Amino acid sequence: RRLTQGRLGNFQCEGRSLKDVILQDLQQAISLQYPKHLQLAPDTTLQHELDEQEQYFQAASAGFIPRGDDFKALNTYLENGQGKPYMLAAPAGAGKSTLLASWINSLRTPGKPQTWRVFYRFIGASDNSSDVQSLLRSLIQEAVAVSAASSNGSTAQVGDSGLDPARLRETWLKTIGDALSLSQCLLVLDGLDQLDQGFSDLDWLPVQLPINMRLVASIQSGTEAADEYYRSLEAGGQVALERLPLFETKESRKQIVQQFLSQYLKELDATQLDQIVSLPGSKNPLYLKIILSELRIFGVFNELSQKITSFGSTPQSAFQGMLQRMECDAVFTALPPAQLAPIVFAFLAHARQGLSEAELVDLVGAEFRNLEHSHTPEQIRDSVRLMLRQARPFLSRRGGRYSFYYQSFQAAVMQRYVASPEETSTQIKRTSA
Repeated sequence: RRLTQGRLGNFQCEGRSLKDVILQDLQQAISLQYPKHLQLAPDTTLQHELDEQEQYFQAASAGFIPRGDDFKALNTYLENGQGKPYMLAAPAGAGKSTLLASWINSLRTPGKPQTWRVFYRFIGASDNSSDVQSLLRSLIQEAVAVSAASSNGSTAQVGDSGLDPARLRETWLKTIGDALSLSQCLLVLDGLDQLDQGFSDLDWLPVQLPINMRLVASIQSGTEAADEYYRSLEAGGQVALERLPLFETKESRKQIVQQFLSQYLKELDATQLDQIVSLPGSKNPLYLKIILSELRIFGVFNELSQKITSFGSTPQSAFQGMLQRMECDAVFTALPPAQLAPIVFAFLAHARQGLSEAELVDLVGAEFRNLEHSHTPEQIRDSVRLMLRQARPFLSRRGGRYSFYYQSFQAAVMQRYVASPEETSTQIKRTSA
């Protein structure tokens, strides 16, 4: 008899059957632990890219709480936005990625007519999404693969033939349209400011779209470069613009907290709920996401009120609370987290171009040898992976290298682990060279 049958069969987790979520998690854990026992599908660069994007997509959409007409403007654009791209702007941490991921999820709802072919990229979430050429190339390859699969029932590996680098910026949209023929196509590009060249290299974005295509993009506002770019779009009048509001009222924040925790069969009493929504930082979705994610796994009820106050009033202070918890977690790996967390995140904070998993394993191993600890490469790798996995929703990955997705996360690491340049270890200094 399968373990997924029985009394848990009617529970739901993030819109999916709990038994399916548990089964998928078990399969993923087994595949990571015993990779040689699996019959793997042929690996391709495109499939690796899509897998990384899907992982980030799942993390971004997790815990989304509807606030009423969240998708109204996006759905209106989808139905009536012929010709114009759509640009969503909001401050860092306001929930752009979560909103877009959840909107895409709503378009995938089982039983709902799938009238649009959706192609999405969360910039910085995968190896080939951080520079323009790689981004456009992977979108074309996916479109061609989807077209091939729908025509003959099998997926196709797409090479680089026909993707002229010199003309890619001018031809990418037409190439996708040609590949999909008359299909309705929705492109979602989240975090254009995260591209390597930022706002200085966005001239490849079209201002006119074919009638069967829609393009939704997002940018982070609040910086001089972002606001200047937004004003240029307003002046041009060729892009549909929207600014994402923050959580302004206590009642809206209470609803968000209650519904988020209810997905994990948890709740707060009235005093604790009011305590959270009264925090100065609770208007910021990133701040709420951090503290609710932490409270979800906090198990000491008598200390809950004290725990809530420990997150401060900004995303940076909330990240400090998350780091403190990671340091004090029960030891599930060979390397003690109280020593591991500062080393891993301090290395990332000082690496200008990020660090790969292999580089982190080498650096962490060297640091622990300096501390006269002896561990096997496998023990170090597993410990580093645990740290990265816990922080995954707040990290980006570019070319196989991890870095901070939010500047406030990096600032929290610097404040917590690097009091002054003189205290930075020689190994860490070398990574920033």
